[in-house]
Amino acid sequence: MKRRLLTNFNRKRWEGINLKTLKEKVKEFNNRSQEHISYGQIEHPKDGIEPLTHATHSVSDLFLRNKKLYGKVEFLKNKNGESANKLLKNDNYEMGFRGIGDVRDGEILIDKILSWDIISKK
Repeated sequence: MKRRLLTNFNRKRWEGINLKTLKEKVKEFNNRSQEHISYGQIEHPKDGIEPLTHATHSVSDLFLRNKKLYGKVEFLKNKNGESANKLLKNDNYEMGFRGIGDVRDGEILIDKILSWDIISKK
């Protein structure tokens, strides 16, 4: 299992992130991930529902440092996992945050962290 940068909250798109709420949700995710494995896939699911047949990797053990969120990523030992691992070695792909939240008066509030998917940077 390799530790990776999952989300850089210093990026312009995350301007206004509420760090207090984010830290609380990281703690909740870590507590939950001891009982429930969080799986990601290639590209975000269109309807928010991820069938396990699309799973490529699991994410666990999050920590936040300097507005950068890191976690352990383990690729599944199947065709999907191998494909995702290859994509991440390509500079055109990155880990993409998947969660539930809201934007109020320019402030980004995270309600729940779901997982990270492999997405195109374009």
